[in-house]
Amino acid sequence: MPTVEVRCEKRPDIHRSLISVASDSYGQDALDFIVGMSVQQRHAAVVILRDAEAKIVRFKERLQDLALFFTRANADKLNRFFTHDLNSIYYKVEYTTVRGQPTLRFKKSASTYDLIRGSWAEKLEFDWPKST
Repeated sequence: MPTVEVRCEKRPDIHRSLISVASDSYGQDALDFIVGMSVQQRHAAVVILRDAEAKIVRFKERLQDLALFFTRANADKLNRFFTHDLNSIYYKVEYTTVRGQPTLRFKKSASTYDLIRGSWAEKLEFDWPKST
């Protein structure tokens, strides 16, 4: 039975933005890096960090929307669509769990396809610190 686990991949654009400002430094190294910046570089860093923050917030919202795709109600809607008399593509869609993760199971004849939500969805409930 083919399975597809929906995974959350890194956002390289956000990572590159943060590296350009922080040089992957922490603690004293980060402080030394910031102190060594000119006023113009600090202003540019603020713009970059605010942009990265906005992208992270949007990315989190999109992931939360994706996580909500894996519900019994959505499986029922998909099942009604794929089993409707006017639909030429027939699939029976069920909501189940695989390895403890919500799963949408698509069945057609003897074939079964599982679309498994990844464990990343359980880690979305965090509060990202907001800039002031």
